[in-house]
Amino acid sequence: MIKAKIVQRGDKLKKARGRLKRDSKREVQIGYFQEQGTHSSGYTFPELMAIHEFGLLDTTPVRDVFQITAASIKPGQNKDVKSSVRRFLKDIVNGKGVEDNLLDSGEPIREALNSVFGDTSLLQENSERRVREKGRNEPLVDSGSLRDHLAIKEVKSGKMRT
Repeated sequence: MIKAKIVQRGDKLKKARGRLKRDSKREVQIGYFQEQGTHSSGYTFPELMAIHEFGLLDTTPVRDVFQITAASIKPGQNKDVKSSVRRFLKDIVNGKGVEDNLLDSGEPIREALNSVFGDTSLLQENSERRVREKGRNEPLVDSGSLRDHLAIKEVKSGKMRT
């Protein structure tokens, strides 16, 4: 969790502080959501990612993208996340809307998650049979649809960005 403290006083900052306090319960989620529909496999995107994340089918190895990313990113220490939070706070002080700023604040984490797809140094490689079928060894990347549907969602408004 990242915390910020406003130390400067002034009318503009007082209003920003009020907006932050009012919107402090808003939440951003990064992942796959039911309203994204169905993947070409017939599974919803959340179902398909769960199958890969936990290896739920006998033929599917564990490809734990979320666990790998969670272990590697420490939001309070990550420069991209810190920079995103600074921009967010600056925009709040300048009176810009909260929803887009919250979605923006999730971008560095979504980018980190996306970078795991296809990375054989982090994910179990495809079987030889699967490499022959695909013509390449990129775990979790066939058409790219699963990776491309990774979304950031502001929960209160339901606004989503892929």
